[in-house]
Amino acid sequence: LGSNESIIRIKTNLSMPGLKILTINTIGAKLLLEQSSGEEGDGASCNLDTGLPEYQFTLLESELIPEGAPPLVWLFNKLIRFRDTTSSFTRVRANNASGVHCDKVKFTTEARLETRIQIPRKGIKALPGVDVAKFERQGSKSIQKLLEKELEPALNEFRDAYARYY
Repeated sequence: LGSNESIIRIKTNLSMPGLKILTINTIGAKLLLEQSSGEEGDGASCNLDTGLPEYQFTLLESELIPEGAPPLVWLFNKLIRFRDTTSSFTRVRANNASGVHCDKVKFTTEARLETRIQIPRKGIKALPGVDVAKFERQGSKSIQKLLEKELEPALNEFRDAYARYY
């Protein structure tokens, strides 16, 4: 790893109907320092390239450990083996704030999370009465709730650490 790269392991809990799932994510983190372009801009805004940092985070590995009733854990393990891919990329950029606040920095976060799971037809048929669409919605809501719960405090800590450093 380079001096601006690191590996981070994050453990979180995710609640699904009848299950608690411990996720252990291994994330690659990289700090990019922009080079000043030397351009003057139009003078009306603060969007000059000032060498402010950009952080990039990429999911390298994701492990899922289910807890719950043995039949549900067994079913989860059977279904999750059909997980095709999980990928995630997050970029956090520091930019000069535009307008009258040229002495302030604003942070922009872009994130993408994708999980693809293929469940064979016989797997669905083995679950009479299970509403797959409802299960997908509940799973998506759980993930969204987890991200909101975990991400906002992390971004606030990042902002505070940045303010202390600069």
